Amino acid sequence: DRAEKALPPHLLRQHRDIQGAGRWGSHAVTYVHSSLSNTAENALLELAQEAAQESGWRDDVGSDQPLQLRCARLCEYGGVAFGRAAQPVNAADGPHIGWFDAGASVVLAVVPLATDDQQGAFVEAEVRRHGNQSVWQATGAPGDFLAWRGWDEHRVLPPQETRKRLLLLEWWVGSRAPLAGGR
Repeated sequence: DRAEKALPPHLLRQHRDIQGAGRWGSHAVTYVHSSLSNTAENALLELAQEAAQESGWRDDVGSDQPLQLRCARLCEYGGVAFGRAAQPVNAADGPHIGWFDAGASVVLAVVPLATDDQQGAFVEAEVRRHGNQSVWQATGAPGDFLAWRGWDEHRVLPPQETRKRLLLLEWWVGSRAPLAGGR
């Protein structure tokens, strides 16, 4: 729309199909790491550090290196909200439908955000280690902080008839995210 065209290119919404052909709905991504307040970023970093420390993830990369924000994205997932009805993801669709990892990110976190629809406020995520078929499943309500290792495969399950909004954050031991641009 007109308002989006006035935004810098790195803040434009990027619409993507979830695994092609519109079968699982789509999602829009807006990079927001340059818009986070220092207070919000520091509070979220503290939660990420606690998750990494308690789980031992920092031991995998060296706990003496500080975590830096790699990127922060506002994601909106939808079926009908984007003009397409999402279909359920199930085992018959194959082992890799919707699964991906965040590469070198030490901590990947999802914070579900409130929506106009009470049912759309909950986010369902699945996480698994590469080559491992056991899956950790979590449902988050608005304000929850769900975290896992960035290099583990994960997916956010698409909504069936609602829209879901979440803040997705990645921390790593590399350079902090630039104020402009994507990852």
